[in-house]
Amino acid sequence: ENDSIFDDFFNSHPNVHHCITLGSKAHILGEYLLRSNRREIQIMGYDMVKKNAECLTQGSISFLIAQHAYQQGYSCVDALFKAVVLKTKIQAINYMPIELLTPENVSFYRRMQL
Repeated sequence: ENDSIFDDFFNSHPNVHHCITLGSKAHILGEYLLRSNRREIQIMGYDMVKKNAECLTQGSISFLIAQHAYQQGYSCVDALFKAVVLKTKIQAINYMPIELLTPENVSFYRRMQL
């Protein structure tokens, strides 16, 4: 069913060449692009999961944004503890690292969620 939806979309919008997926399911579109041989479309995806990594190495995903979910979760719980239990003032903004993964550097990535 997804293939039919994607076919309809890309046939109706031939000028679309860049896509973004806001979740860990970029591979659904990436696998479709491989099956349909649509090499002119680039995808930016999120999350280093096995299927996304496979599409990245096969060229149907251009790059992935890898987030540090464990560190983000820990920082949230730590801030909540400090604010609620210790009654201390916490920073309103806490920057977290992200990593951009490409076919060239994906094999060196160590925080894989495979």
